[in-house]
Amino acid sequence: QSMNAQYADLCKTIFLGMRYRVKDYTETEKGRYEVEVEITPVDIFETYLPKLAEESERLLAKAQNGEYEGSQEEINTQLQQEFAYTAYNLLESSYLNMTHKDKETVILSVSEEENGSYSIPEDDIWNFVIKILVLDGIQG
Repeated sequence: QSMNAQYADLCKTIFLGMRYRVKDYTETEKGRYEVEVEITPVDIFETYLPKLAEESERLLAKAQNGEYEGSQEEINTQLQQEFAYTAYNLLESSYLNMTHKDKETVILSVSEEENGSYSIPEDDIWNFVIKILVLDGIQG
């Protein structure tokens, strides 16, 4: 299985394992709702990103110390492959060792479309992802 496929599978697993539930909703106008979603954030990226930065420095030092051999293109390929492998393993480890934080409530705006389906604005979806993965604490 390719590294891209492994990453895709791991990300899918991470998102499928997130804990959330609809608490309540209010119809704000016909076909438009404010939905309260209770989430349980996780610390995957709070632990992953510092470890990734540390490993990036280590790999860069290896390259600067001449620990990779071959042409510049071959060295870059070796470095990229090792980085991808390391990044994947760190993400997987962070997922397997994640801890859940205190529950929070996120409000999503939901609209009923003419065809009967429902939609959520992209900003609301991003806010949901940022909150459940605690990305707001690491955005800088």
